[in-house]
Amino acid sequence: MIFFGHLGIGDAMTAPVRRGLPRGWVLAGTVLPDLIDKPLYYAVAAATGRHGAELGILRGTRGFGHTWALAALVWVVGHARGSDKLRALALGMATHSPLDFVADWAMWGWSGAFHGCVAFWPLTGWRFPLADLGLVAHLGAEFRPFLLGAEAVGILLLLRAHFAARRERAS
Repeated sequence: MIFFGHLGIGDAMTAPVRRGLPRGWVLAGTVLPDLIDKPLYYAVAAATGRHGAELGILRGTRGFGHTWALAALVWVVGHARGSDKLRALALGMATHSPLDFVADWAMWGWSGAFHGCVAFWPLTGWRFPLADLGLVAHLGAEFRPFLLGAEAVGILLLLRAHFAARRERAS
């Protein structure tokens, strides 16, 4: 899934449980795993000239940022520090992997979805999923019909939330 799908659908997923947490931080959390893992993978690949399995633990664009272990760590730190911002960030992060799983399932079936899922790392093994795509091929793969549909749904959900908030402020 890509940017607006994660934002809009992740926002809708968290709405019933985010009670008082800052929505902007939840939204940031919905895309944070990609903002961590994708630039890291492509920067290391560019710097070393290696990619995929040649990079060891950084085998692809879904790594530690996509795990619920990181989301849980952020939640625990937020709870310990009394930070609603960190708890909101963690809540948004927790929506990312399930949405990736659904997108992978829709495009590649169950085996593809389980292959790409890192939410339960390290319980499922120490290795992250292998992704040999170069940056241009990766970006091209993001224009599949299911992903474009998820982007449209995400945009519509964000617009619905925006207009609902405007109506609430006006009343």
